[in-house]
This record gives sequence, structure tokens and C-alpha cells, in this order.
Amino acid sequence: MDNDTTKRLSIILTLNLVRNSYLEDLHCGTTPSSKTGEYDDVKVITPYGEIPWNKLSRISDAEMKILMKDITKKVYNFLNQISDDDNNSQEKIDRIYRKLEFAATTALNTWDDPSL
Repeated sequence: MDNDTTKRLSIILTLNLVRNSYLEDLHCGTTPSSKTGEYDDVKVITPYGEIPWNKLSRISDAEMKILMKDITKKVYNFLNQISDDDNNSQEKIDRIYRKLEFAATTALNTWDDPSL
């Protein structure tokens, strides 16, 4: 694969296998604002005291487990699609790539290129 195709494929796979996962559920909600931009002026108030935003864990162990299981399932399903022994032709891989590429059009046009 040439470098441009590799970059495009990395964005396509990241979007379809990671971004469009349980991560979306974790991402939704209200994001705090910071006057300083450093978030040292933001804190979470709990029954047990205040937690500075910069010290706050934003994903619980239970949520991380759900996220990793979801991503693993998506990667597993993708690899099964492209490694089907009965029809592992370049045509099949190209068809899957085009399908994922279409779903990732916005990301391909707006995300930064990956780098080594």
C-alpha cells in the first residue's frame, strides 16, 4: 500500500472501529469550560470533597471494560470480514474498503493526517 492509502485507511479504521463505538456514549454530555484554558479552575464537587478536573478520572473501570469489549468486537468482526477463507479476494477487500471509506468521508476531509 502506498503512504496516502495507509493514512486514509488508518482514519477509516479509527472512525469505524473506535470512534463509532461505546466511546460515543462516553463522549456525550456536558463538557466544562475553563477561563484559564488549563482547567485548573474547574473542579467536581462530590459528597466526599472536591476533585480538581486535571486529577479526575473521566472513565470508570466499568466503562473502560465496556469500551474495550466493544472495540475488540468491532475489530474482530472487521478482521473476519476481510479474512473469509471462501472469498478472500482483493475485490472483496476493495468493496469493504469503499464501504468504510464512504462512511468516513467527513473524517477523511476534516481529521489531521496521521504521522509516524
